[in-house]
Amino acid sequence: GFCLVQEYKEASSLAKPRSFSPDDIKQIAISLLVIFVYLQNRIPSVIHRDVQPANILVDDDLNVYLIDFGFARLGDGEVGVSSLVKGTLGFMPPEQLFRRQLTEASDLYSVGITLICLLSNTKAEDIDDLVDIRYHVNFQHLIPKVSPHWVKWLEKMVEPQLENRYPNARAALAAIPTDPICLPKVDLSHSSLEFTGTSLGKKLTHSISIKNPIPETTLTGKWEVAPHLHDPPHTPDYHSWISFEPATFEGNEVECKITIDTGKLMADKTYQRKVLLHTNSSPKTYSLDINLKTAPIPITRKKLPYAYLALLLLFAVAVDWIIASSLLIYGTLMGISATPGFSTLAGAAVGLELAAWLTTTAGRTSGAMAGGTAGILVGIVTWVTALTGLVATAEATTVVGAVAGLVGGLISGVAIGIVVEKFMDRGLTRNFSIWLSLVSTAFGSSLGLIFILGLLDPLVPAAVVVTGIPLVAMITYIPLQRARKIAEYRQAERKLIRP
Repeated sequence: GFCLVQEYKEASSLAKPRSFSPDDIKQIAISLLVIFVYLQNRIPSVIHRDVQPANILVDDDLNVYLIDFGFARLGDGEVGVSSLVKGTLGFMPPEQLFRRQLTEASDLYSVGITLICLLSNTKAEDIDDLVDIRYHVNFQHLIPKVSPHWVKWLEKMVEPQLENRYPNARAALAAIPTDPICLPKVDLSHSSLEFTGTSLGKKLTHSISIKNPIPETTLTGKWEVAPHLHDPPHTPDYHSWISFEPATFEGNEVECKITIDTGKLMADKTYQRKVLLHTNSSPKTYSLDINLKTAPIPITRKKLPYAYLALLLLFAVAVDWIIASSLLIYGTLMGISATPGFSTLAGAAVGLELAAWLTTTAGRTSGAMAGGTAGILVGIVTWVTALTGLVATAEATTVVGAVAGLVGGLISGVAIGIVVEKFMDRGLTRNFSIWLSLVSTAFGSSLGLIFILGLLDPLVPAAVVVTGIPLVAMITYIPLQRARKIAEYRQAERKLIRP
């Protein structure tokens, strides 16, 4: 009998589980087609008829060998006895299954099926699961990361209709895609972006890095904002308050900036949007969450320091009581009637001015201004009362009253200066802080008149009313002003974009 002696190859068949990179599979495909170009150039041409992973050997250097020609047809010659037929039905083209005429395109079907097995890690015995009743091979879902050009090329290789395939190996080799088998991969530095506004109208920007680690591939992408119910109509190329730089790109390491214009958004709201990145990878579209917390309403919340205000009132009452008590004790000891009068007011005016000077020396100009203003006002009151005769100018206790007024004015002036500085630390304006402190002190002093003149004196209720009304007005002014501004802003924000 006859026997065929073949050279031994230190290589394993593709039926043995192995790991090939996409570039390796591309090289195997090219080598296989080169072999078939050689076979089909023979006279007569050779049709292998049993191409499958078990009949293809690949060594460690990616050298490819086609074996088992026992079922091959030489031109119009007789078909030989196959040495291995079992397990190859899934690799036979339909024309071979139905005993129709074979052509040079018949082996291309088997080559395509073999490459699909390599790319999808499908075992040879499972390939029948991919073929439907019309002999279409449904493999696309198994190789989502393979380039569309390669998918299209493979689809043509495994067309059920013979005339729809490449006519021969030379044509298939010429049409093989030049780009890598695998698609680019998208690695994003962030899966979501958090924005926090500090002031309305300010533009906020975040950077996001996009990388493609797949060699010999180039990533392309385009940004778009996903539609939202509350956003104005927009196109894929334009959005009213979200923008991208660059909006489109081509490259494997790209730094993109996403900018948000908060000028069209409501204050103190949380906005959630999605931005879409359309790429030439798989999946084609990536989604990123945008979370934005806008700045608070641009109306400063000014809280009055009621504790300091109350202390200033009590302090003013206490100073009046101390002055009145000092004069009363002095009068009792001297056996005379001693009450605060012109000298006391004059001393208080001097004391306030002295406090202003001391506060200025300490570097607290606002407090000094308040003390100086208080001294001037008390001086004016002293002059007016002297002219009108409301307070006696000739009194036995002139020196004692002046000293008491001086000390009281000095202490009150320092206290007023300190409180003014505290008010300004809370965000109140200088003028408002000064006048609030002065009115509070005046109101406290009016209450202190109770200890000096008693409740029956008509000056007491008059002084309380005259100083109390402006104090109440100033205390209620700030919250009322803020409420009015908030109402005006809420009216205006109806034209803004809702969350």
